[in-house]
Amino acid sequence: MKNRLFSFLFSKTYENFHCVFNICGIKFKFIDKNVCLKKIVNRVDDIFYNQQVLCQVPFVHKYFSQFKNCNIGKEIVLLASGPTLNFYEKIPDAIHCGVNGVIRNIDYLDYLFCIDDFIQDTKLREQIISYKGNNCKKFYGILPQRRIQVLNMDYEFTQRILPRVISESGAYAFLFEDIFQNKWAVDLETEPFGDFGGSVFTALQFLLYTNPKRIYLVGNDCSSGHSYDADLKDDYSCKIEWFKMFKSFKDKIYPDVEIVSVNPVGLKGIFKDIYTDEYLKSMEDKK
Repeated sequence: MKNRLFSFLFSKTYENFHCVFNICGIKFKFIDKNVCLKKIVNRVDDIFYNQQVLCQVPFVHKYFSQFKNCNIGKEIVLLASGPTLNFYEKIPDAIHCGVNGVIRNIDYLDYLFCIDDFIQDTKLREQIISYKGNNCKKFYGILPQRRIQVLNMDYEFTQRILPRVISESGAYAFLFEDIFQNKWAVDLETEPFGDFGGSVFTALQFLLYTNPKRIYLVGNDCSSGHSYDADLKDDYSCKIEWFKMFKSFKDKIYPDVEIVSVNPVGLKGIFKDIYTDEYLKSMEDKK
């Protein structure tokens, strides 16, 4: 009772750059110089570190000009490694793009997107190097140094091994913006890819750049588990909000490109939803 009474008489909270005192129900706001200064310093660091990436992009990304609008009027399937990938029924005449571990299940990819944290897995690294697919064009993302540090990766190892992986894979290298969730790339020749926490969002930026008629999302469950046996059962539900951010971007910049979720789990109701017969049967069997 005393604590409740005291919190009514006096409390202290933070809102943005302000320290808020609540005294007898009346709020008083003051600028917290320490919080304000820290946020300013962090933003300056973002801009400073990102300058290196911005300087490199025009040289590294020159090759993207050949892919601009190359898929006009076509259908593309974007495959991720969620459990529903196992229920995918191949769409005839569609172009297939996969990310990371999808190569364990699918041997007919036209495009493959990977990011360099996957080179830590020796077996998967060799699979990426040897993967052929449907004359598959491979794209390998080079993460900024700060992102590598956040992921607790071995920076020196990554810098040594990446050139070999890219060269032996016959892959195209590309760069990420060194500011997390800042903006989506539109002109890939002059812009780094926006970093939205997953190869799927990188691939989507590229696929929109090729200007297809429709993109099918397969295995993008935004739940937990994988289409293959894995020790980790990571929860990917956080990506639902990121897909909503992507939809807002897509609707503004590429309103004519249709997005379709195949057997959606976490993405249900965000894009157009369709279901395969095998998936519906499996849901019935679980009841």
